[in-house]
Amino acid sequence: MSTKSSSPNGAPSVLSTALEHFNARASSYDESSGGCSLELTEGLVPLLLPIDSKSVILDNACGTGVATQALLNRLPDHGHIKPAIHAVDAAPKMVDIARERFLSHDNVSTQVAKGEDLSVFQDGMFTHSITIAGFFFFQDPHKGAQELFRTLADSGLAIVTGWEDVGYIEIARSIQRAIRPEDKPFDIPLPKEWFDPDHASSILVQEGFSRIEKLTKTCHWSADNMESLAAAFMKWFVAGISAKWTEDEKNEARKLLPAILGRFTEEFTRSDGTCVVGFPMRAYVLVCRK
Repeated sequence: MSTKSSSPNGAPSVLSTALEHFNARASSYDESSGGCSLELTEGLVPLLLPIDSKSVILDNACGTGVATQALLNRLPDHGHIKPAIHAVDAAPKMVDIARERFLSHDNVSTQVAKGEDLSVFQDGMFTHSITIAGFFFFQDPHKGAQELFRTLADSGLAIVTGWEDVGYIEIARSIQRAIRPEDKPFDIPLPKEWFDPDHASSILVQEGFSRIEKLTKTCHWSADNMESLAAAFMKWFVAGISAKWTEDEKNEARKLLPAILGRFTEEFTRSDGTCVVGFPMRAYVLVCRK
């Protein structure tokens, strides 16, 4: 399948493969995510406990290793507790970045592997398995669910997340209405059923999971201040919807954006104590057991 355009939100277009997209965006992936994946995963660590040095964890569809980084950041007494973490992704360039990221961590291994084919791992190998905002990119989600089930220990716990609401859609549409109200409203090329946790949950149940708890978590697409947030939003979102705008229209969007963002954003404190500003992103969290 050939690659066409990519959407301004960082998701692949309907005519591209996720693998092609994420390979192309690997070097800028962390910047384009606005810190939301790290914040989300750090907030999920308490759900994964207890974790000890005998734990074996799968970071599935790991991207650049953000979820693994969150685990290393937030594990209680993480300097002494060193679970084995296996971070895998189908995109080789993502894995290259993750590998470099964790060179100093001898308990973290990385390799290229599709979520639909985890044959490099034994049955029941993992005490914990996490798939952060990756399940809906699998070419065959049912096969991906089968592999999650197969590789999880009988007493293990798997977490799968997706998005119920991505806050940037309405912000981008507000900019459109102000500049080019006749344009087709911005949307993302992801089938609507993937915003419904019941859709993902039903696939996981069909492939063997018998106990699934559904939770909702809020994280933020954020930056250090409003000026930085506006600049980042122009780069990662407005750029994609303004390809046919005039320079005057783009400049007008830059002027209007801080006020528009102000209607959607809030200040909050990151786990490292930094006060930042961002707009909410609402994730669904499926806590799965056999």
